Order: sequence, then C-alpha cells, then structure tokens
Amino acid sequence: MKAEIDNWFSDNYSNVLEITTAWVYKYGRTVEPDVVVSNCYLYLLKRSEDMTKEDVPKWAFSYINTELTYSKSVTNYASDKLNRKHEDIDTIPYIICDDFTDEIDFKILLNDFRTTLSRVDQIIWDVYVEKGVTTKRDLAKHFNIDDTSAWLYMNEIKTKFKEYVETEERL
Repeated sequence: MKAEIDNWFSDNYSNVLEITTAWVYKYGRTVEPDVVVSNCYLYLLKRSEDMTKEDVPKWAFSYINTELTYSKSVTNYASDKLNRKHEDIDTIPYIICDDFTDEIDFKILLNDFRTTLSRVDQIIWDVYVEKGVTTKRDLAKHFNIDDTSAWLYMNEIKTKFKEYVETEERL
C-alpha cells in the first residue's frame, strides 16, 4: 500500500498543495501548507492497512480538512506552540514545556517575572500561581473584594506576564 500512497502523492502533489494553501487561507491558519501535506502523507502511511487504493484521496483530503478546521488538531497545536503570544497564562506551561529541562526553565521564568512586580502584584501573582486561585470569584473571596476588581487584577497580571514573556530576552 505504501507504493500506491507514494504514487498518488507524486502524481497529485501540486494539486494537493494548491488546495491545502487555499484551505489554510480560508480558515485563517498560520501553518505552512507543505507541513500539512507532509503530515497527511505520514498519517496515511500509518493508516495504510485500513484503506484501499481508492480511499487514498478521500483520506488525504479528509485529514487535511480536519487538521485545518479543528483548533485542537495536531497541526494547530504545533502552530500555536510557535505562536504562543495568543495563549492564556494558564496554558503556557503546557505549550512551551516539552521536556523536564523546559519545565525547569519555565519555573525560572516565573520566578524572574515575579521579581519585576510591585509588592501588591507579587501577592496577587503568588495567590494566582502558587495557591492556584485562578477564577475571579475565588480571587475575590480570597482577598474579600468584589468580583470586578478581582477580574481586573487578574487581567492586569496576565497582561504583564504576556508582555514579559514576549519582550524578555533570555539566554
């Protein structure tokens, strides 16, 4: 079956790439079209036992469409990993930490960021990160303040952290 998949991709590569490029533009994704086509080829090779020669184009275009349509697909996950400025503070550790070394670097990043904050912001940061108080209601209850103020404090600290991650140059 690998030979049939190889032949189909060889014969139709430019057409598949053109359609994928149009779909990337249509769905507003930031991934390169040739990456999606390459991932599709690898996917078909893994699933080659489940298909016939006639199924190859259907499976290929279905895979490409699925990868570009759904925001939590493998392709979009990889793309988001590269474009992490759009991520919320809660998901940043899961996106940038592929192994234990990255996780240690992330802990250092959190501590370095904490040192740039004022004393009030440090207290809010500690409650948010260390104690895990991540909802506006829990934060409001913890500090005995109204929900709107808690929400404003949380958004302010998240914005500061995102700016720090984007601008801080680390070795």
